[in-house]
Parts: sequence; C-alpha cells; structure tokens
Amino acid sequence: MTDPRSDLLSSVAPDLRRSFLLSLGRTDDFDALRAVAAFLADPDAGVAEAAEEALVHQASPAAARAATFRLYSRDAAERGRAMVVLARLGDNATELLVSLARSPDADLRKYAVDTLGLSRSAPAHVVAVLSALLEDPDVVIAGAAAEALGNLGARDAVPALAACLARDDLWVRPAALDALARIGDPAAFAAISGLPLDAPGPVVSAAVHALMQSRSVDPAAACRRLAAFLDHPARPVAEDALSAIARILDDPDFKRDGIDPGDVLADAPAAAPAARLALTHANPALRRAGALVLARTAAAPADLEALASMLEADSDPSVRGAALLALASHGRLAQSALGDTAGDTAAPEILRRAAIEAMTTGLDADGEQLLVGLISRGGGAVEQDAATVLARIGGQSSRCAAVAWLQEAWEELDEPESVASAMAIGPAVAAALATAVLDSCDGDLRGAMFAAVLRPADARSMAEATQVVERALADGDRGVRTHAIRLVAGGVPGPFEPAIRLALADPDARIRVRAMEALRAFPNAADDHSVLLAARADASGWVRAAALSTASARGCCDVDTIVAAQLDDFAPVRHSALVAALELAPSGSGSASSDALLRIAVQAQSEDDQSMVDLGRRLEARLS
Repeated sequence: MTDPRSDLLSSVAPDLRRSFLLSLGRTDDFDALRAVAAFLADPDAGVAEAAEEALVHQASPAAARAATFRLYSRDAAERGRAMVVLARLGDNATELLVSLARSPDADLRKYAVDTLGLSRSAPAHVVAVLSALLEDPDVVIAGAAAEALGNLGARDAVPALAACLARDDLWVRPAALDALARIGDPAAFAAISGLPLDAPGPVVSAAVHALMQSRSVDPAAACRRLAAFLDHPARPVAEDALSAIARILDDPDFKRDGIDPGDVLADAPAAAPAARLALTHANPALRRAGALVLARTAAAPADLEALASMLEADSDPSVRGAALLALASHGRLAQSALGDTAGDTAAPEILRRAAIEAMTTGLDADGEQLLVGLISRGGGAVEQDAATVLARIGGQSSRCAAVAWLQEAWEELDEPESVASAMAIGPAVAAALATAVLDSCDGDLRGAMFAAVLRPADARSMAEATQVVERALADGDRGVRTHAIRLVAGGVPGPFEPAIRLALADPDARIRVRAMEALRAFPNAADDHSVLLAARADASGWVRAAALSTASARGCCDVDTIVAAQLDDFAPVRHSALVAALELAPSGSGSASSDALLRIAVQAQSEDDQSMVDLGRRLEARLS
C-alpha cells in the first residue's frame, strides 16, 4: 500500500482501522486496493466488513482484481467475503469472473462459478459459460454451475440443464433438477417431469422435491407425476412423493383460486394403496398425507373405517383434521355434524378449522346459518375461516354477515390488510363481497373495506367489476369514491367518463387528484381546457401537480402553462412542470418557446431539491 498511513493500520486499534477503511476515497492505485483487500481477513469482523464496503465503493475492475487475490486464501471466511465483494461489484467483476471460470485451477473455477451465481443479472455470455461448465470433468464444479444457473433463473440454460438429467453421476443430476425448479418456467417443469421413473433413488428424491417446488406452473400435472412415484421400490421415495402431494393439496394459494389439483389422483392407480399404507405410519405427517390423498381417491370400506378411527382417536389433531376432511369428501359426515365440530370450543382449533373447510363442499342453507352463528361469537382464527367461507360461497345475506364480521375485526385489530389477506379474497368473489360492503357497511371503515376486498388486479379481470365501480363512483363515502377512481385509472373498463368529469369538481382534493390521473384513460380533446385550467388555478397544489402530469401525458400541455407553473409556491407543481417541459422540449434552441424553457432549466438548477436540479440539467442539455 503506497499510502504511508496504511503501514500503521495493522498495529492500531480496530476502531481506527475501520474508520480509515470507511474514509478511503476512490483510487486507481492497485497496490493500495490489494492492501485494502487484505483486511478482508482481519480478525475483527467490523474491520473486515469495512474493507468489503471500501472495495465495493470503488466500483471498478481494479477493485475486483484486488479482491480476486483473496480467493487463494485458506480461510473460508476470507474467501467468502471476497466472493461477496465480487458479486456486489457486478459488471465491474463479471469479465474477470468469466476468465477465472475458465482457469485450469479447479478451485478458482469453483469460486468463480459460485460468485457468478450470486450476481443480480445473467448476461447471455455468462449463462453460456456456466452452461458449458455443466460438462466440467470435476462434478463438484459442474454441480456448482447448475446451482449458479438456478440462482440466476437462467431460462436460456434449460436445455443444457435438461441434458444433465441423462448423466450417470449422482451429483450433477440432483443439482440440475434443483436448478430447473428454481427457474420454474414451463420448459423447466417439463424437463423435471420427464425424468425416467427408474432413475436412482437419490435422483428421484430430488425430482420429487423439484416437482413440489415448481408446483405453481401446473399443480395438477405435478400431482399426476408425483403419483407415479408412489409405488417406487424405495420406500423413502414413495413417502416423499406422498408428502409432496399433501403439501400441494394444502397450498392456500390454490384453495384461494379455486384450484383442486387433487382431482387427478382418482386416476392414479398407486395413490390409494400408498395412502392406505401411510395411515398406520409412525410419522403423523405421513398419516395426515395419507388421509388427504384418500379424500381424492376411491376409498374402500376398510379405508373409511380406518379414517373414522383416526378421527376419533389419533393423538395428533392435524391427522384428525385430515381424516375429517377425507370422511366428509366421501359423504360420511353431514353438514350438521361438521357444524357441531366447528362450534365445539373444546375441540382442537385445527379440527374445528378442518370442519369449516369441509363445509365448503355442498354448503346448504342450514350450514350457512351455522357459520353465521359461529362468526357472531368472536374474532379468532376459526371465526375468520367461517367468514371466509361465507364471503366465498354464501348467499348475499351471508356475505353481508361476513362483511359485518370483517368490520368488527378491523376495528379491534386495526390491521385491515392482514385480515383481508388472511381471508384470501380472490377475483371469484371480490365483486360480490364489494357489493356486500356497499350494501351493509357504514362508518369510518367503509372505504378501507371496499378498497381491501376489491383490488385492482382482481377488478381488471372481472366482468362484474364495471357495475360495482359505477355504483361506487356515486357513493357518499369519500374513501369509496377515491378507490373507485383509482380502479378506473388502473384500467377497469367501463363507461366512466361522465363520472370522472364530475369528480374533477369534487370538493375533496384527494378525489380531484385521482380523477386527474384517471382522465388519462379517456383521450377526449374536449377535456383539455379543464385540465389546463386546473393546472393553473386549482386551490390544491397536489391537484395542480396532477393536472400538469395529465396534460403532459395527453399531449395538451403548452409552454405558457409550464412557465406559470414554474412560479408556483408548491414544489411538486414545479417538479411536474419540469417533467412536462422535458416532454415538450425540442432538440436544440432558437425558438421563443425553447428560450422560455431554457430559462426554466437554469432556474431549476438553483432549487434545493436535487431531483429538480437534475431535471433542470437534463432540460438544458436537451435544448443546447
């Protein structure tokens, strides 16, 4: 290190070493950078972290080269820090790592591959290098390359990873399966599903895990393929497959979206025998999995007797809950019996919740009344499940009862979003539940509840959303109207133009802001005057700023409006004016309008807000 102060670093107190490293500016002195990298091995963790930050701060290929020397260290912690530095340096280290990945030194190849796998991006040439390393004669490096490709989500590597599944070794094939699961696109899922059934046990176990991990691509296909492993000669493989199927059947996302991937199990010949065998297993998780699978298959009388015995006497409440679901699916438990179990406060909570889940199949009027009565008792997890069922499949009066429960729960917990998320309200019932809110909810939470149950992503995918939004735009509650306008701005289709124009004159400034944003969806030149007038004269600065943005988006903003806005006392208005000026500015100067905009650009560079200073500089450069 050429800086004489550095010679003293190793002998001074850790706090001083750390302070020096953190105060180090950028430098082109490679010897100095190598000396900084040496402190990655400092016995004081704070000093080592400071050295890492100092190198990352350099943001240069030279810092990457300096960190590379620490990859030769025998200290695993030091090598790990060097790898983190190289990963954080990003593009500044990529080419160096690519060259190291081709090194004849196996250790360096391994470290380079591992570090490339920590990167935030996957350029095509990096994916190509890592894909080539899948054929490395050192299976440890080939497996690391597979892991790196999985970490990067490299879809272009799927063919190369799929080719690895035909190899004989037991190291690379599981790593390739895990990588394909991490990539998780349809091509990767197809490659996992294509693994031969007679593959070695460890490879099949990896495939089972990979199928479960990538289940969201095609949950039914994942269940079907897992069912093919249920009669595998290796008992642990069959048990892993059964457990994986149970986890897919239990997935709350599939339940919320009305997906039942277990339908395919009825046609899987190995499903019922494997599930039957699991009912007597010492592991309660496998007993539970067996019961859940039997709920989807044809159960023999002996199976039903075994399930009834489990419901009555199994020591694990989760197993009893699964047995209850299975018996209910085969019509052995009436709605009234399920309702009694759900309402039994002495029963385990997991059993009560299973009873409520079972009631969703064939819910009748009596069952609805049982659930309505249940949610009137309190605000716990059981009652929340009951409210969810009513919200999803109950009649309108039951949905109103669910809304009332929601309102009370929100008032008590003051966590509306967490309650709504837990209820897993999806697009299938969002419109009906939003209507129930408008029908029966009042008070301060009316707007918050409407916003929670009718989310933009759901509303855009529902034909019924148009009528609900149209009604909400005329609602007396400000929160409801605001969210309705937000939905229009978010792309919900419908004849909303007249209502949006009326909202431009709403006494509430927040609604006028939302209306301005929504107006961008209706390119009607007749509205341009109203927009420009609001940009100059509205009493609210936020509305003036929104109007400027809308005028710019609609292409109707003029220089006079921008010049006037630049004199506004409200900083966001001046910021919007600069953005509009950038959109309007011609390339080069020489006209009266460009001269006016140039004066605005110069003026902006004296603002306190750095973002406005930057906009001013960009505008000046555009006009120069």
